[in-house]
Amino acid sequence: MSAHVNNQPYTVEQMQLALTVIAEHAITLNDVLMSLQEQFGKQQDLCAHLGAVKCMVEVIGGIADDATGGDVAGDMRHWVYGPLFAGKGG
Repeated sequence: MSAHVNNQPYTVEQMQLALTVIAEHAITLNDVLMSLQEQFGKQQDLCAHLGAVKCMVEVIGGIADDATGGDVAGDMRHWVYGPLFAGKGG
């Protein structure tokens, strides 16, 4: 049986770094999933599963990125609607 280790809470700087790493990994995973969707576009079941996972990755990455001020890719709108969304506003 393993002993439970009680880690100390992160400092603000540590939390920002951790969330930034999560967001950066989410960007990479999102890109991989998008590439797989393009590659296997004719296989509808696979594309549907990839699309569902891609949506989850976008939310995870967007939340982590937004919590650190959007330093990785931008705010939640950027993650969900894409980089051109902000420019379409009035």
